[in-house]
Amino acid sequence: MKKSEFLFFKLGKGSNTMKVKKAGALLLTMAIAASTVATGAPLPTFAAETFSGQLTKVDSAVANGNVVELSFNDGAVEGRITFLEDGIFRYNVDPTGNFSEYATPRSSSHTATIQAQSDDSDIYSHPDATAKDLGTVFEISTNGTKIVLDKATAKMTVKNAADKVVMSENEALTIGSTTVQNLAQADDEYFLLGDNRPESKDSSLVGPFKEADLISKGVLIFWPLNQIGLY
Repeated sequence: MKKSEFLFFKLGKGSNTMKVKKAGALLLTMAIAASTVATGAPLPTFAAETFSGQLTKVDSAVANGNVVELSFNDGAVEGRITFLEDGIFRYNVDPTGNFSEYATPRSSSHTATIQAQSDDSDIYSHPDATAKDLGTVFEISTNGTKIVLDKATAKMTVKNAADKVVMSENEALTIGSTTVQNLAQADDEYFLLGDNRPESKDSSLVGPFKEADLISKGVLIFWPLNQIGLY
């Protein structure tokens, strides 16, 4: 079913790859797919069928343990932020308010889960969260993460324990036949693309990478053909 949208962020340590030493400031999957993208290049994912449009305002944010319940657009859309660890959380948005344990895959042939354990697994520490109404924004935080939701626009900003912005939205989520999240790309971030576009696990899937996370540099250009050569 095309239903909930999920974001999964990891702030801090991540998986090693040939291109980076960690997944960087954010590692996400949104509703069954990836949706982190560079400025002006939104990547569509599956969307809820009962609502069409953009999140335009945040009505409320209420914390209960490690879970924060959200309301958008005068109650037309419900959301939930679930903290699994300090720095790891899931962001679900669904007009029905029904949130599954795992994101729905793109295809019935996809049997893997985005996260290894369910939200209530004892493997996670489930840190308590707070939700503060600061006038123009809701500030949702644990010891390791701070999420700021702008009331008037529903745009999200994520900060780490050092209060450094690691992710910010240029526009609030748009939900329709596809769901689009548009993220700002900082000066020290790079949008890395693999040579096998349909299959590469590159920035089109996991978003931009921080310059500090790069452990090697490009040495050869082989496309376009008229620019083949060494850097």
